[in-house]
Amino acid sequence: MKFHRPPTASLSFQALFWVLHLAGTIYLFHTILSPGNQTGWTALIIFECIQIAAVNLHLYFFIPNFLRRRRWGTYAVGVLAMAIVFSFLKDGIAEIFLYFDPDFFGEFHRQRPAGFSIFSTLFVMILSLPILLFDYLLQKERLQAQLENQQLQSELQFLRTQINPHFLFNVLNNIYTLIHLHSDQAAPTVLNLSEMMRYMLYETQVKLILLEKEIAFIQRYIAMQIGKQGDHPTVHFQVGPLPPKLTVPPLLLIPLFENAFKYSDWDSETGDGWIRAGLSFTNGQLQFSIENTLASPASRSSSGGIGLENTRQRLQLLYPQHHTFLIQEAPDHFRIDLHLIPATNPIPHEVHPH
Repeated sequence: MKFHRPPTASLSFQALFWVLHLAGTIYLFHTILSPGNQTGWTALIIFECIQIAAVNLHLYFFIPNFLRRRRWGTYAVGVLAMAIVFSFLKDGIAEIFLYFDPDFFGEFHRQRPAGFSIFSTLFVMILSLPILLFDYLLQKERLQAQLENQQLQSELQFLRTQINPHFLFNVLNNIYTLIHLHSDQAAPTVLNLSEMMRYMLYETQVKLILLEKEIAFIQRYIAMQIGKQGDHPTVHFQVGPLPPKLTVPPLLLIPLFENAFKYSDWDSETGDGWIRAGLSFTNGQLQFSIENTLASPASRSSSGGIGLENTRQRLQLLYPQHHTFLIQEAPDHFRIDLHLIPATNPIPHEVHPH
């Protein structure tokens, strides 16, 4: 058995209860509580402290330890015994004040009904039960928030684990093609992949990461995808001026680039295909857009398909009221616009290899 401390947030509600109780008591005994009656105000404060002690013992000791455990008899006997003890305590203090000031309580104290102190103590204890209800609602709300946060973290972790295998599958496919063609780009591409995997394994295990690191990762990914396209590259990623220390969730934008590479004809023999992406910061918003031409349905990859939905879900979880995610599709091109309000808080501790 232990005394259960009330939730901190409920103390304000309990304070309001005691202010109202004190106001009611002052109203009932205003005839003997003149501004200059120091004895009366001292007695009132002492009685209120006794009532507060009785109520809190009832709410946070007897109810959780006996009533909630269905020990009805023990609870009834314990509460009645506590009421009697506190009633005798109040009567004893009243007698002390009568000794110093016989006229203070007047005829009411001398002629009050038997058991009046016990009844008044029990009445205040019952009257205070809404405090417990308020505590319950607070605890339920806090528990719900904890459960929602745990669910949020689980969903985010699941969505992030979807990114890595999908990305790795596409990159290995590209490397296999280079090796099959005996391309000189195979070895640098493997080294590039190693650096990218290092980033994904050791630097993205945080909630937020510097945007400049994400940009560097995306640029490395693009370079690995397009290889050497000569003087007329068909893939462009334009980055405008950005504030320092701007942060985003790790690997948030890479699925959008994967989607563009997968469905675009950027490497067509005609040279008509392209991918154009831009990133800027305007009016407190991070603005990202990516647009690409579309390959013919017969030549599009049939695998994957989780990139856009993954990103949409992550945005809904991380920026529920602070983002827009728009998709525009036409017969010959595809465009995505993303606006969000990023975090500028200090970066959490990052995990690096030893």
